[in-house]
Formats: sequence, C-alpha cells, structure tokens
Amino acid sequence: MFVPYDPSAGYDPAEILPITAWNSVVDGHECTIEAMIHTAGELSEYVVRSTLLIIGIHGAVVTYDATSSESFDAVESHVLEIRDLDAERKIKYPEVVLDYPIVVAGTKVDLVGKNGRRKIAGKKLAVRLGLVGFFETSAKSGEMIEEPFTSIVRELRRRERGSSRGDTRADKSGWSTNMKAKLKRLLS
Repeated sequence: MFVPYDPSAGYDPAEILPITAWNSVVDGHECTIEAMIHTAGELSEYVVRSTLLIIGIHGAVVTYDATSSESFDAVESHVLEIRDLDAERKIKYPEVVLDYPIVVAGTKVDLVGKNGRRKIAGKKLAVRLGLVGFFETSAKSGEMIEEPFTSIVRELRRRERGSSRGDTRADKSGWSTNMKAKLKRLLS
C-alpha cells in the first residue's frame, strides 16, 4: 500500500526536494522512475523526513564519491539512517509494509579509473549490509547511470512476483496493479 501525498499537509514535496522523472524500459516493461535528489545530511531535517514519510519511498540509491575514502566510509551510516526512516514510517503507518531495496553507487569513477580493490570493497559492503547491489557510475561518461535505479525496479518486481503468486489482479507478465502504482512512485 502506498501512502499518498496529502495536499492538506500544506506543502508540495516538489517544492522542498528536487524531483526528476524519466521513462525507462526494464526487462521489456515500461515504467516511470521518479527520483528525489537530496544529500544524506538532509534526512535528519524534519521537513525532509516528514515529506518522505508522507509520500513514501520504494527504494534508495546511496551514492558516494569514489575519489574520497571518507565518502565511502560514510555509506554504512547513510544506509542505517534510511532503514531508521523505514522503521519510523512503519510506526506511523503500520499498514505500509515495505522493505526498501537499497543499492550503493560510487560516482566519479572516470576520475579514479577502474580499481579492482575498490570494487571488491564496495561489493563486500553491499553484501554485508544486505543491499540489492553495488555500482560504479560516471555522470561525465554516462556509465552505469540508470543501472542502480533499474536494479531497484527489478528487485521490487521480483518481490512483488514472489508475494503475488496466484494474484488474479496480476497481468500476464506478473505485474499487479499495486506494483504498477509503486513503480510509478519509485524514489531515491
């Protein structure tokens, strides 16, 4: 179940956090991916936390600067902060049962080149934290930019298929009406 944005709350989430959306085809299925862009430090701000609790999120991409070991070291605390937000939402909205798929993406890999050791460390971190995946991206070259988001869509779809076996509301490909609505609201 999705917790819809409530206009009576007195503010528009789009005015608080920058939102971008794009259409994508994931495994032959069209979907709209909406991403809410913000820095990890903003999660502690009341307005941001409240907005995320009201509109609901379905996945998160935690990014770090591949040129900074301090940035990589902070990934775990950011993941835990996102999981705390999920726990907070479950208290306020117990009918919402979601477990965020979270991926980690190193940015600026074009500046540091391919580093097997860094990639191994990133994959180990993702496994240890139970994340959906690890990616190395470059906005400059466009390398692996969509993959973190499409991996979340795939994971949500996988979970939905697993929980909707025998769901007569699902279409031929296994998409239920519920999941289609969730995918339209996919945020990071």
